[in-house]
Order: sequence, then C-alpha cells, then structure tokens
Amino acid sequence: MANMPRGIYHSALRGNAVRSDHGKTLSSVPNFMIKMHERNKQPGLKPGIAAGMLLSYDLPIHVGKDGKPISRFLASRGRNFHQVFIALIHEVNIQPSEWHHSLLLPHSWAGFMERAYHAIIQGRQAELEMQLKHGKEELEQVQYKQFTAWLWVRDMLTDAVKGASKESPVVKGNCLLALTGLAVAVAKHEKELSSDIEEQFDTEPDFLPTKHWLSMVIDTLLSIVDSHYFPKGRIFPWFYQKSYSGENTASAIARSCAATSLSLLVPVFIVSYKERVEEVLNLLIAMLPGKPNADESQAVQIHMSLALGMFISRLCEEKVSDVADKQMNLLLMKSLEALEDCCFDTSLEYNTGCILGVGLVLSLMSHSNLTDSEAHISTSLRKLCKYLDDAEDQSRTLQEILAYTIACVCVSAFSTRIVEATEAEDVMDKLQKLTEMNQQTPGFALALGSLVHGLSICGHGKADVLSNKLFPAWMKTVLAEGAPTMQRLAAVNGLVSLVGSESTMIQLKSEAIQSSHFQSKLNEVIRTLTQVWLNLLTLL
Repeated sequence: MANMPRGIYHSALRGNAVRSDHGKTLSSVPNFMIKMHERNKQPGLKPGIAAGMLLSYDLPIHVGKDGKPISRFLASRGRNFHQVFIALIHEVNIQPSEWHHSLLLPHSWAGFMERAYHAIIQGRQAELEMQLKHGKEELEQVQYKQFTAWLWVRDMLTDAVKGASKESPVVKGNCLLALTGLAVAVAKHEKELSSDIEEQFDTEPDFLPTKHWLSMVIDTLLSIVDSHYFPKGRIFPWFYQKSYSGENTASAIARSCAATSLSLLVPVFIVSYKERVEEVLNLLIAMLPGKPNADESQAVQIHMSLALGMFISRLCEEKVSDVADKQMNLLLMKSLEALEDCCFDTSLEYNTGCILGVGLVLSLMSHSNLTDSEAHISTSLRKLCKYLDDAEDQSRTLQEILAYTIACVCVSAFSTRIVEATEAEDVMDKLQKLTEMNQQTPGFALALGSLVHGLSICGHGKADVLSNKLFPAWMKTVLAEGAPTMQRLAAVNGLVSLVGSESTMIQLKSEAIQSSHFQSKLNEVIRTLTQVWLNLLTLL
C-alpha cells in the first residue's frame, strides 16, 4: 500500500483508474450510443439506435472524496434511467419477421430493466436522504420510505407501463417485455432482502405483496397468450383491444411478446410457482403449428413454438433436471418431443420457430444431466444437418434459421465432447460453403461466425485457422463503401458473431475469451463499426 500512488483508491472508485485497451474500447460503447440517441434527427435510424441503447445503456456512479456516491448525482441518474425507459418503450421496434431480433429482445429488455430498476431505487433513496438532510421529512417516515423504495419503484414503473400500453401494438409488445423484465428484477431483489429488516415494517397497507403482484404478471401473460385461459386471480387489463366480434383480444405482436417473455420468469416459477410449470408447457404445446389450438396468425404460430423452446431451454439452464423429481424430467422430454415433431415435420408451413426452439433446447441440454441426452443431441444434430441439405428449394429464411440452429447445437455439443472434432469440422465446412455461395445473406454469415467463434474458444485448431481467415475478409467487405449493402450487412453479422455476439445463446464459458488476441479483435470490430456508422451519418 505504501508504494501505491496517492489517491489511487478514489480514482478507481471514480472509474478513472487506468484500464486496458479492451476496457476503454468496450466501455466507450454506452456513451457513444447515448450521444447518437441524443443527436439523431433521422426517423429511420431511431429503431436501430434504440435497440443499441436497450442493450448497453448505463450511467456511471459519481463518488465524493469520502468514496461514497454523491446523492444528487444518484437522484439524477435514477431520473435519467426513467426517462430513457419511457423513450425506449416507444422507440424499440418489434418486427415479428426478424427472427434474430425475436431471440434477443426478451433478454435485452430483462437486462435493461434490471439496470433501470436498481438505478431508480438508488435515486429514490438518495432523494429521501436529501429530504431528511434538509429537514423536510421525519426520520421514521424516511426510514419507512427508504425500505419500501423497491416497492415504490416497482409500482411507479408499472404505472409507466400502464400509461404506454394504450398505444400501438409495437409499444404494447415492448410494455409486456418491460413488465416481465421488471418482474424478474423485483423477484431477485426481494430474494436478496434481509428477513430481519423486512419484519420491522408492515408494507401491506400501501403495497401489494410481491407474490400477488408476480401472480398478476404471470396470469396477464398467460391470458394474452391464450384468450381462453382462465386466470387464477387479478390481471393487468391494459393490453387488450376489441375484436370485430366484440371480444377482448390482444394483437399478434402482444401475444408473440407475451409468449417469448414467459421464459424470463422461469427462475420465479422454479422458486415460487413450480406447480405451474406444467401448465405453461402444456399451454404452449397446445398452440404449436399443426395443433387444434394453433393461431391463424403466422407470426403467432412461429413465436409460440419459439417461446416453448425458450422456456424448456431456460429450465435446462436453471438445472431443474438436477433437483427436480422424475416427473419433471419426463415433462421436459415430452415437451421437447412435441417441439421436435413440429421441427422435423416438413409439411408444416410455419415451423421456423420450432427449429429455433429446438436449437436453444439442445444447446442448453448439452450441459444438463437429462437421461440419454448425449445420444439425443448427437442424433438431432445430424437430422438438422440433413434438413439443411434438403432445404435448397425452401425459403432463404428457413435455411438461415437452420444454419444458425446447427451452429448453436454443434458448438455446445463439441464443448461437452458429445461431438468429435471431425464432425464439427464437417459442419464448419458445410456452413462455410453456404456462406461463400450466398455472400448477401446475413443469417449464413451470423451462423458461420458463431460456429467458428465457439469451436475456436473450445480449442478446435481448424476453427482458429478459419477465424483468422474470415476476420480480415469480412473486415475488408465492411469497409468497402462500393460493395452491395446486403453483402456489407452480412459481413457485419459475421464479424460480430466471430467475436462472440451469440455467446449468450450457446452458454459458453471459456478463458480463451479473455486472451489478448481475442480482445484485440473485439476492439478492432468495435472501432471499425463505430467509424462506419459515423461515415454513414455524414452521407445522410
């Protein structure tokens, strides 16, 4: 300590400590997105910038010389988060045909809502501290308000969702995703509270108990997913619209978002509502393509099957099979079987959601202890590869989804030694040829980049070689201003997946990601895309 420079502790707290090049480049992204959001005057760019804000928005916490956060800055930070929350509900676009967006959006909203929830709680508590300091409130009253700040913020954000939910179907969809993300953050926060402190105050007269509030969120989502669902208790009734027959129904976008957001609540189901897991799975199975309860809307059919895959995969991720009884394991396998039946049924018109869903489940299943899962994953991967081989006459979207699904499953299977290096190499060759023959197809580049990245960090030597070949080639295409737009867009997708954009879908953890070689590639991609974006803005 004696040899350390003076003031280094406070500098570190302020975020001014010397960072690595990686830290500086990556940490510049949120601030860059904020500037773009504030300066943008082009309506066409708003949805893309809003999506970037949803993924990255955060603000630093300013601390004083005593090392403690400064109250007025905390209060301001909370207000800024609240304002951005309202803006994003209106600006984030939802396009049901964009399958990759459908995959990312629930997790993106969950991440943002957790950051926003905690920032606004801190802001509320800081405001109360300042009121106490200036003699505006009694000590006991402030203590009660500080303890209940997490419930006060919950209800304030719920009211904000209510206010926005009367607007367009897209805004309604964002409201549902935001409400579910809020529910996850609230449940997590309550779990971390000390029961000793909780007993000091009686919050029930002023605030609905968390268990009841969470039940309302769950019943609201299930009522929107299935209009014939009979809720167990009260629901939030804001998301409905009158149909031609006079019934209260929800839009296709609202039903799609409600379905895919259910997977976010899996940790809540496991802890507090385990008996309802089967109910959710059966409801989603009944709405799969080809089933009697399947919706007429193409988008809804696709999202119901994707939602089922997301829900099962999240159950696998939470290791429910390790702690659950035999009945739960049988239920998971039965649900996967129903999803796979739709996935491989080529007579079904709208089964792309089933394919994606199966990919998510198999990827997470690789890391679980489900009986006979290894043989099942290996067989299913080969079936998916054959499906892609036979899909030449099918739609390009179907082929992109198959390629992406194969990439996710192959990486997970290779990382757990279910698939050997030679088989993984065969899959890599297949996707490389497909990408080279279709250089203006973003989904193929995304799949190839994901596969090469995943195999490379798991120690596949030939994937490492291909990564070093693809990186400069895609970089060159991105920078070539005369190249076709779709080709440049495909190269962007390839580049970002090559540096790990899809890691959350595959659940990979590897020390290789921390290597200086990998980090320098990531930095180069961030700097290049930032520069390309700024160059494009000068042309508008």
